[in-house]
Amino acid sequence: MKLVTPEIAARYRADGHWGDESLDRVFARNAASAPDRIAIVDAPNRARLASGKAKRLSYAEAARAVDRLAALLRAHGLGTGSRILIQLPNIHEMLLLYLACARIGTIISPVPMPYRRHELTQIVDQLQPDAICGIARFANRAAMQEDLCELPTAAGCVRFGWGDDLPEGVIALDAVLDAAIGIVDAPTEAFAS
Repeated sequence: MKLVTPEIAARYRADGHWGDESLDRVFARNAASAPDRIAIVDAPNRARLASGKAKRLSYAEAARAVDRLAALLRAHGLGTGSRILIQLPNIHEMLLLYLACARIGTIISPVPMPYRRHELTQIVDQLQPDAICGIARFANRAAMQEDLCELPTAAGCVRFGWGDDLPEGVIALDAVLDAAIGIVDAPTEAFAS
């Protein structure tokens, strides 16, 4: 999908605003050159927003998780030009999903967490997503159950989610990440300033 004309792209490259290296390539290069370096750190208040404790992931762990997520998304029919609506707070899972989608060419349509069924229905009507991804609970609200699973979507729209108590029919992603990276809890003192 081309969003700009070749002339605008050439001007952006000439001005140094754009390069030819993809996000996936930049991430892979960083993971290869510094696999043990910390790549992703959850905010210390994560438990107030989403289930699970704050995590710290190295580049190697994140790269394995992205590999697994990309393979899972492909196995469910997503790829170049597919559209996925994502409603996730700022947690490590969101970043890993963004990187996996970038790898396989899936177009991400992020929506803010405060959006509820009314706003989401309008977005789904326009976007016609091939997949939807969210979180079971957000700030004590059953986000997947109350909003994302109730959206009218086209047949074949796949629903993915993170967290405990996902509604029936939602493909749980937690085990994919846990198996890929053996996530360990980040000690609280790691966030002290």
